[in-house]
Parts: sequence; C-alpha cells; structure tokens
Amino acid sequence: ELLAGQELRTDEVDAELLDEGEFFHRDLIGCEVVTAAGEFVGRVANVLDDSAQARLVVAGKRSELLIPLADEICTVDLAAKRITVRPPAGLLELNGDWR
Repeated sequence: ELLAGQELRTDEVDAELLDEGEFFHRDLIGCEVVTAAGEFVGRVANVLDDSAQARLVVAGKRSELLIPLADEICTVDLAAKRITVRPPAGLLELNGDWR
C-alpha cells in the first residue's frame, strides 16, 4: 500500500520479457530516423503508446512528426540506433515541409 500510485523503475530489465518486434521506449528514444532512400527525417524524441498503435514522435528539421511504429512502416536497428521508415504517401507531409 505504501507504493500505491508510485512509479517503479529498475536499472536493468530482462530483454527476454519482450516479444519479437517489441522495444523498450528508452531504447527507441534518440534513434536516427531515415527514409528507405537514406534521407534524414529526424531523431526519436518520444514514443506515444496511448492508443492501439504506438507512434514515434520524431523531432525533424522543421517540425515534430508522428510516425506509426508498425512493421509495415518501420524497421528498427537498435545496434545502429537507426529506424528506417517506408511511410505511405503523404504521411511525412502531414506536418508541413519536413525536409
């Protein structure tokens, strides 16, 4: 009862707890985001996981972009701290000129 409503944090969490294609938010934050053509989009500033689909909050050159964290769109390489995106037409432009 003393800890009710408190946030519990640990220094290390066993990666075996994750299923294939699952990631800790902390591991995604700071990753470079590029298009499949190699064009720099920005860096992951946050991960929103408050709906059915998690979204990457990417700090771009001109604005913040929301990119669904879906296998069809994102390929995550944690070792390289890089996420390659293949967004549907118009997704990146929703927030204006992102280049």
